[in-house]
Amino acid sequence: MTPKVAEVQKRVKELERELRRKEKAKLQALGWDERHSAEDEESSEPSES
Repeated sequence: MTPKVAEVQKRVKELERELRRKEKAKLQALGWDERHSAEDEESSEPSES
C-alpha cells in the first residue's frame, strides 16, 4: 500500500468517526438515546416465522 493510500484511509476513518460522533450528539439533542437505537435494531430485523 502506498503512503498516499494509507493517508487517505486514515482520513476516511477520522471523518467516519467524526460523523458518528456528530450524529450521536444530534440524536441526543433530539431526546434520543442508546436504548432507543438498540430497540430499533432488534425490531428492524426480519423475523423468522
